[in-house]
Amino acid sequence: MANSLRLAFLVLFQSSLALSLAHRYPTKCSFDKLVALEPTKRVESEGGFTEYWDSKNDQFQCVGVSALRYSIKPKGLLLPHYINAPRLQYVLQGTGILETVVPGCPETFREQTRHGDQHQKIHATREGDVIVVPTGSAQWIYNSGETDMVIFSVIDSANEDNQLDLKVRKFFLGGKPQEEKGEEGNMFSGLELKTVAESLDIDMGIAGKVQGVDDPRGSMIIVEDELETLSPAVEESGNGNGLDETVCTLRLVHQLAESTDADKYNPRAGFLTALNTPNLPVLQYVQLGVDRGVLYKNAVMAPHYNLNCHAVIYGTEGRGWIEVVGENGRKVYEGEVREGQILIVPQQFVVAKKAAEGSDEGFGWIAVKTSDNPMISPLAGKLSLIRAMPLPVLMNSFRLTAEEAISLKKRGELTLFSPDPAQTQI
Repeated sequence: MANSLRLAFLVLFQSSLALSLAHRYPTKCSFDKLVALEPTKRVESEGGFTEYWDSKNDQFQCVGVSALRYSIKPKGLLLPHYINAPRLQYVLQGTGILETVVPGCPETFREQTRHGDQHQKIHATREGDVIVVPTGSAQWIYNSGETDMVIFSVIDSANEDNQLDLKVRKFFLGGKPQEEKGEEGNMFSGLELKTVAESLDIDMGIAGKVQGVDDPRGSMIIVEDELETLSPAVEESGNGNGLDETVCTLRLVHQLAESTDADKYNPRAGFLTALNTPNLPVLQYVQLGVDRGVLYKNAVMAPHYNLNCHAVIYGTEGRGWIEVVGENGRKVYEGEVREGQILIVPQQFVVAKKAAEGSDEGFGWIAVKTSDNPMISPLAGKLSLIRAMPLPVLMNSFRLTAEEAISLKKRGELTLFSPDPAQTQI
């Protein structure tokens, strides 16, 4: 009997492990040719629209992610919803407020209004912010500015927190979103009216409004009563529940656009900022990281590869010329990546970026990575593998003279290279 139980447990464990590995590591993947991708579907709502990249595309399937972009009108509200996987968002344009409701955390903020409403923390957000949304946490976003608020979002469907398949599933808590053809309704609309009324202790009329069966506005609505009165309000001490000293108090929003906070900066080439667990601890819960990079006119970023993750590169400004090389030296991509396009770079593939010729504004991007501590290894520059190798190894590997091998190590810049090779990084 004991042996049978152990055997059953072993089979169950191996099946679970196989499912987890299959999420991140599909059995068949082809990266022979990469393509810069643009959204393929647009869903309109009263308060804006959502654009989706094709999640069934082989590149998305192989790295286990999906992507979308929100455009929220002024006074527009993206209705509260949660998703079956963690996500990283980047604010491309606009200002607003948002709340990420983490299940189990206390409502420790009280509004200074006649209602004295209590809730979890509300965050102010602006262009250049990274927003972290853990799996199953409900989020709403309100555009408090005067222009459209645009947000790019990557969902890590292959994350171990997702026990379903790779399809992104949105679960709305209000309204009547129409995200998929023939599929509409919020989570309350699927329950019996009486169940909703009894669960929330409300009358049947209010329960009908909660279900939103006759609501035509979609997943984004225009707010009639402005939400500007909401703010990061006064926090009350209250009784904690054990979680409030951990995930409940972690920062979920981080400004990433400023060059003053860059990890690598070259006044003649650009800057690069990495966001990982050491500088944003909540990332360890979602197992994602992100880089923000800017190359000035004609500048170059050293060819490099990602040691421990895939990268989803999104052009935020200008135009870049990118080359990607896979195993056996096979070039799988060479071409422009423009603002609004995605290029997926698989783990260990070498990628080289430069501001495209004729692009006066240079090239800016963010790269969402499938590790909370992503690492890169440059092939050129002061921190490169080449500089770390002895001269005799380089001489014999590349059939070089000693002087020629020394020339491979002469570049003094770290990662971002100025158009003039004689310049050195400061």
